[in-house]
Amino acid sequence: MKVLIVDDEEHVREGIKLLGDWDTHHIESIIEAENGEQAIALIREQKPQIVFTDMKMPNMGGIALLEWMKEHTPHTKTIVVTGYDDYHYMRKAIHFGSTDYILKPVDPSILNDTLTRAVNEWHKEENERKQHNNSYQLINEMKPM
Repeated sequence: MKVLIVDDEEHVREGIKLLGDWDTHHIESIIEAENGEQAIALIREQKPQIVFTDMKMPNMGGIALLEWMKEHTPHTKTIVVTGYDDYHYMRKAIHFGSTDYILKPVDPSILNDTLTRAVNEWHKEENERKQHNNSYQLINEMKPM
């Protein structure tokens, strides 16, 4: 699995990298972006399964990134990590399907509980997608009969 951490503050990205229990979840790659524009380029290229994003960043913030992801990569799990305890941001995060909304400074246990939940949800949904595709393929193979 791959994880993308999107935050304009390098020390926050480093903190998330240090606090996450990546090995437990078989995360082999952690990539970073400073804003939503960089994140979109990396998402297209690297196809991470999980994205941690801040909300307020220069050029393109978290809300615009979440909106883009919902349309273009709906299977990717998102986790908002922000310093803003703001109803508007929380509401947007929920609307665009984020797994959780974590406040800075990041509590390691909350981060890892959320990571576990996101990984489990992604695996469950991926298995359902594969099962659906297999069923669809079987139905199409049987049609000529």
